[in-house]
Amino acid sequence: RQLPEAAPGTATKVRSFRDVFAPEPTEVEAPAAEKKPPVFELLEAAQEEQEVAASTSQRDPTAGEKLISPEFGYAAISGSLPSKKDRGGLLAAHPKLHPQRMFMPGDTYEPEELNPFHKAERGARRRGGRTMPSPQEALAYTDFRNVAFLERFLSPAGRLLPRKVTKLPPSVQAAVMREVKLARTMGFIAGETRLEKSHLKRVREAEERMRVEQRGSS
Repeated sequence: RQLPEAAPGTATKVRSFRDVFAPEPTEVEAPAAEKKPPVFELLEAAQEEQEVAASTSQRDPTAGEKLISPEFGYAAISGSLPSKKDRGGLLAAHPKLHPQRMFMPGDTYEPEELNPFHKAERGARRRGGRTMPSPQEALAYTDFRNVAFLERFLSPAGRLLPRKVTKLPPSVQAAVMREVKLARTMGFIAGETRLEKSHLKRVREAEERMRVEQRGSS
């Protein structure tokens, strides 16, 4: 058999008989990984949970995580926690403290009323309202020139609130009424109206706009 000629300037390597007919090397399979006992798997899972807990404790908790915290959340203020299906809204970026309630400024609440997942008792519904002064405060600050204090005893329509709302004795209620009448006589407080003052303001603004439009059209 004629061998191919080698390129000029290159050395020709002569293969021996053993190299030509030697069997091809077989790939050595890697030993199979030994299966760990279940005890080691449980230990590894527990270690991973500890690492995740350590990583979450290093960062600041979100607002939703604070609400479901067993130390500062709903469990601390009322002793009840939301179920897992109700925690979706709490884990939002800006969760609402109570999704079905409006908290008005100046009102006081019990801890159970702040928790939307606490089952309220029947008839325990709190009525929102203003805080009325005590009889001692009414006697000390009632004056026809103290308009801001006298308006606390008036309704939005300008009427004097009844005693079941003010919780004042008859003599103190009569003194407040005299000062309110004197303030109206002096022009410090407007008289009674059938409609609320906010409604009258809107009516007057609408009438003023109609007058301006009529002047512009004429």
